[in-house]
Amino acid sequence: MKGSLLIRHWPAAWAVAAFSMLPVLYFAKSNTAELKVSEAAELGLFALVFSGIVWAAARLALRGWTKGALFAIAATFPAYHYVSWSGFIAEHLPFLPPTPALYGTIILFLALILVLLRRTSPPRARMLTNYFAVLGTVLVLMNLVPAVRDFIRTTQVGVTVHNEDFVRAAADADLPDDPPDIYYIVLDRYTGQLGLKERFGFDNAPFVETLRGKGFYVADASFANYPITAPSLASSLNAGLLEAHGPVEEINNRKPLHELVERPQVVRSLQEKGYEYALIGSWWGPTQQSPIADVNPEFAWNVELPGWRLHTGNAAGHFYTDTIFAGVFEQLGSDYTAAKAHGPIFGEQLTEVRRQAERQDGTPKFVLAHILMPHPPYVFDAAGRRIPASYAGDDRYVQQLRYTNREMDRLMDGILAAYPKDRKPVIVLAGDEGEYTYRFDPSAPDEQIRYKTNILNAFYFPGEDYGSLYPTITPVNAFRVVFNEFFGTDLSLLPDRTTASPSKRPLHWVDVTDRVRR
Repeated sequence: MKGSLLIRHWPAAWAVAAFSMLPVLYFAKSNTAELKVSEAAELGLFALVFSGIVWAAARLALRGWTKGALFAIAATFPAYHYVSWSGFIAEHLPFLPPTPALYGTIILFLALILVLLRRTSPPRARMLTNYFAVLGTVLVLMNLVPAVRDFIRTTQVGVTVHNEDFVRAAADADLPDDPPDIYYIVLDRYTGQLGLKERFGFDNAPFVETLRGKGFYVADASFANYPITAPSLASSLNAGLLEAHGPVEEINNRKPLHELVERPQVVRSLQEKGYEYALIGSWWGPTQQSPIADVNPEFAWNVELPGWRLHTGNAAGHFYTDTIFAGVFEQLGSDYTAAKAHGPIFGEQLTEVRRQAERQDGTPKFVLAHILMPHPPYVFDAAGRRIPASYAGDDRYVQQLRYTNREMDRLMDGILAAYPKDRKPVIVLAGDEGEYTYRFDPSAPDEQIRYKTNILNAFYFPGEDYGSLYPTITPVNAFRVVFNEFFGTDLSLLPDRTTASPSKRPLHWVDVTDRVRR
């Protein structure tokens, strides 16, 4: 009695499975600080299905499962090393049109493999399959063991947010008769005026004064509490300072921070009062989707085809970016990767924020727009024209920031104009961190830490009474002030402290407040 296909051809099946899993395992090993086990499993399933389809098709062409397995193994190299292949072609065949040369060489490579396998005898094919099964086992273990070890180690560290007073006060607060809509617009890596002058020699005063002319309060000496996006938003959106526990100086784990961003206490407290949560997120995972959002358009990692749209999710998007799948998506007309979609996403986010402002149906709403501007990739000049990807001028950041200013000027006008005079919204327009420097760990020079943590921090309150605000207010106190002003709470403000951390140890926070505020 014949056994199943996998039993009868188990060396070939294992070889195909092993080589299909290697890219996923390498990706998982390199991203244990952020990748969830469920996401890794989804990618693994995709890789197995893709290789299985290629194996089945090759079996028909080569009239044998063993030879088909060898072809499927060979096909993993151009499929998953697409970007490296593209770079090699661009470097060594610069005289050829890039896209035809890229896909032409892949087709030639696979055609050559097909011809060689047709000429390979069945015994030799079985020998090669056995060899690849053994090699695949070794390579899988070399990647699987450290990946599992690192995933387990990440569980040894975690984060607690100290906001118990906020939770109690928010629960006891009475909703006003006409509660204001609240907009939290986060401009990623928007350096404040101090840092812009010191690092770039750029005077941002015209934009700051434009905001003041619209009625905003701009905190002139505001610094982020934490030097990167994940802890910065985890703190501001939960209205509390963070405490890490475990061997944080040894282990890189951002997942606890991501969970705090995905289910923030400020939002949950407002939802309990009847607010709707509109998340206008970026291609960064924790603000791309939220399980508690009432409105959550998906702008990133989308495959667009006539009458059909597929959203692949954050982990899959980053995984596919270096593969032939992203290349094919973009050849079919999708702005799929972060580099290609960065500019279009910005425009879509602005449109959606305006749509939220115009949608006034009596239900109060909290709108979080995490906008990756002036965050790279640098795609805009000051006038909004696309700049070549090859342009590497030192002014790229300032150019994109100036364009961001122009669009924020228009956006603030649009939001405020959408509301009647007696029902203006609350707007917090702030950076989460400053632009990256050569170093921003605790041992970096003071000026580099200052560049990295100085941020734009501007507030618009109905009535424009800003007696509770002050120049050095930090993001952790933003919604404490908002709740005190508009929901009648009496929350104490937390210390406006600034920390630095090593880039690969994001929970190892060292207080640098006195160093940046000299």
